Amino acid sequence: MLRRNIEGLVVIPARLGKSRSLLLSSEFQDLPIVALDRPIEGSRFDALVVENERGARAGTEHLLCLGHKRILFIGLSKDLYTMRMRERGYRKGMQAAGLTPQTAEMSEDIENTRSTIRQLLAGKSKPTALFCANNLLTRHVLHSLQSMNIYPPETLALVGFDDFDTADLLRPGVTTVRQPVEALGRTAAEMLFERLISGPSAVERPSKQIVLPVDLVIRGSCGAKI
Repeated sequence: MLRRNIEGLVVIPARLGKSRSLLLSSEFQDLPIVALDRPIEGSRFDALVVENERGARAGTEHLLCLGHKRILFIGLSKDLYTMRMRERGYRKGMQAAGLTPQTAEMSEDIENTRSTIRQLLAGKSKPTALFCANNLLTRHVLHSLQSMNIYPPETLALVGFDDFDTADLLRPGVTTVRQPVEALGRTAAEMLFERLISGPSAVERPSKQIVLPVDLVIRGSCGAKI
């Protein structure tokens, strides 16, 4: 893309772990870049994220208000910024209620999710509610529960982070923390255009981070009366 003389980039950064982002190399130093969904740590790039921590805490507190005390947080690798922030929000919600957080890290493989869910629900202190950290995990968990003839919220409540197209078509619908998807794309473009309009001096200006709000969409999977 650089060889084609692009003027700027909006990127969703890859999971890095302990690696250094290739976008920090010298060849990108004069290119306006906006990091979407996940900031690039140690960079000069603008970033656009959502209220990951607050949204996860809101979902957790909703389950607490419904009487749940054993709420399991299901996430992916903590190398992902979104996973770290959402787990932090969950932990704060649990700790504020005087409860012990319970977390499980899954892979993106549905079979791994299925076997792990079976193990987690086999113990004596099994959770009464699940908080899934993104829509992929929510779908995998729902498939796993159905294979065990468990249908939220009958014996297990469920809340997920990220809304998805069929969340309101399922019966019951899935309670989710919804991100402003269209606003994310539009705002990221506006941030990049702002840099481009500023001309060559744009890369010298301090970076900024914009945080967009999320909404808790209450449906039937959490057990709330709607």
